[in-house]
Amino acid sequence: MRGAERPAGARRAVLLTLIAVTALAVSQFGALMALARPPVDVPGPPSKDGVQPVLADTRSSSDDCGFLGFAHGVTISGNGQVSSGELTVTVTGYNAPIGFADWSSTLPILAVYVKAGPSGGNLFSYPAGETVDQDVHTPRKATGGFYSVSHLAFCWNDEPLEPDVTVAKANDPGGAVSSGDPITYTMTVTNGGDASATSVALTDDLAAGVTFQDATAGCSETAGLVTCALGDIDVGASLDIDITVTVDEGFCGAIVNTADVSASNESGPALANNASNTVTNTVECQAPTPPDLQVSKSSDAVGILNEGDDFLYTITVTNVGEQTATGVRLVDVLPAAALNVGVPPLPTFVGEACSVTSSIPEPGGVPYAEVRCDEPVSIGPGGSESLTVKVFVTGDVCGEITNVVDVTGANEPAANVGPDNHAEATDQIACVPRIKLQKGGPDRAHVGDAITYVFIVTNTGGVDLSNINLSDPACEAGSIVTVDDGNGNGVLEAGEEWTLTCEHTITAADGDPVHNEASVSGDHQGGTVSDSAAHDVAVLHPRIDLEKTATPTAGSAGTLITYTYAVTNTGDTPLFHISVDDDMVGHVGDIATLPVGGTVERTSQITLGSSPITNIGTAGGSDALGGFVSDEASATVTVVAGEGGGAGGGSPFTGSDSGVLGAWVVVLAAVGSAVLGTTRRRSNIRV
Repeated sequence: MRGAERPAGARRAVLLTLIAVTALAVSQFGALMALARPPVDVPGPPSKDGVQPVLADTRSSSDDCGFLGFAHGVTISGNGQVSSGELTVTVTGYNAPIGFADWSSTLPILAVYVKAGPSGGNLFSYPAGETVDQDVHTPRKATGGFYSVSHLAFCWNDEPLEPDVTVAKANDPGGAVSSGDPITYTMTVTNGGDASATSVALTDDLAAGVTFQDATAGCSETAGLVTCALGDIDVGASLDIDITVTVDEGFCGAIVNTADVSASNESGPALANNASNTVTNTVECQAPTPPDLQVSKSSDAVGILNEGDDFLYTITVTNVGEQTATGVRLVDVLPAAALNVGVPPLPTFVGEACSVTSSIPEPGGVPYAEVRCDEPVSIGPGGSESLTVKVFVTGDVCGEITNVVDVTGANEPAANVGPDNHAEATDQIACVPRIKLQKGGPDRAHVGDAITYVFIVTNTGGVDLSNINLSDPACEAGSIVTVDDGNGNGVLEAGEEWTLTCEHTITAADGDPVHNEASVSGDHQGGTVSDSAAHDVAVLHPRIDLEKTATPTAGSAGTLITYTYAVTNTGDTPLFHISVDDDMVGHVGDIATLPVGGTVERTSQITLGSSPITNIGTAGGSDALGGFVSDEASATVTVVAGEGGGAGGGSPFTGSDSGVLGAWVVVLAAVGSAVLGTTRRRSNIRV
């Protein structure tokens, strides 16, 4: 940037107003463009600030700004300064390079006119007012280069004087105070405008928790509202006002205060800054301690537990805080695979029923159960609430089991959340010989599909097992394979898990669903243990039906025929990505999804020629497993002769000649119904 920095605005007796962009463009530049000469020259590039000039001709006027519609203007013909009242314009870089100049001003300028050349000159417009710009220039010659600057004119308009009163506020002391302490608010009212402010008034609406005591002369208080009449304030002058209050006994919390100032002759944008800053004091006081939840858990089990035993967990939640705990919820997670919750009835907490969820894992997974009391309840200060959960030992695990519970409160502060929001209870399950079988496989298949069953055999007891034997009547002979036998020593040790698989091909005789049960056994020194597991496979039977019709079924050459293809899912599973096609029309359309029993229609059109036509439509789609089915249907359209005239009238076939009628009867008898009806060919194929 080659020009001077933007100077700060000086106080002025005459203020400059900003002319709206739309008014300036319509009233001034519209007229100027009408006066512009033919485009011998062009305006050239924008200034440094991005202002694009326009050509304007003031016709060698001695008052360029007046000709352009401005109230005031000054001109200068070289580097230096030119002034008018409190406005001073400084020009540098005049004709360096040729046709260019930089400028700055102590007050906003609305337009700069750079005079030179046969087109008159370039007008740079600043609708919002500007105090500095660079690289303003003359028009660019048609032959290249710029004209030497003749002079520059700087234009502006008048603006009325306005007051601008503001108020700043301070509090003494700041920060923490106690009951009975005094607080003094000091407000400084300043007129930062260019005209005297008349009938200045200040108001202060005191916050709750304080009582008015005293104020500067001219102020009064009614129901906590302090009003001060300050009279007139000269340009640049300030006044200080003090208001003293005391903190009310028993009050605690924040005391927030602001003030407002006004002047009778203040208007427009100056009204936007009449509110003071905010000052705050805080009263320290002893508040009730917030909610603090604690949870405990106990078991009434006696001694070592065995499969089928039942016992009770008792959970107690206590609020040791001095405020009511709200939104209290708890979650009780039972030991994985060890226990089942006895329902009905469902456990209840503070009168609200809790939910019980149990997982159904994939083979190899571990089931679990939990009790969730998600309905938010409240517990008063010092209050306690309990619930009991009845459980049964599954026998799937042995040894030590631990039940955990966690409690939360919506309004319990984070500082009070800790180990006492969590509790545990531990019991012992006898480790006796046990074996567990889990069976899995696909949940859907087609007749003819080969599927694989997966078996997970686990020693859930405390005694090693040998001679592990898996049997399943659905497994094809010789197809049972051990995929993973743990450590490979042939013994299913306590806690060890084996994985086996077998193959089966779905047949119609298997039924639907295909249900079968497998069993496993293992030996130990004292005998044999066994378990069984079942699995169901739903058999899918996808089918599709296509009905094709033609409208009309007969017509003369040139008749527009509409084919309708009604596609119906006649199977027992949804179909997807169905394509409807025609051997003459081509691809008719697609159907994304077709539910069981659903029918969707697609249409196509063809123009009938001089011969009968028979064409075939096909609809095909797949089920969720990719099984493809299709169907086809045909339709025939007959060609009839067009209508003829004749003096004797008659049908299109006969006219008035009965001999012709006889000939047509013979032809139609020969053709028969083959050309008068519709025919269908269909199939249902699954791939």
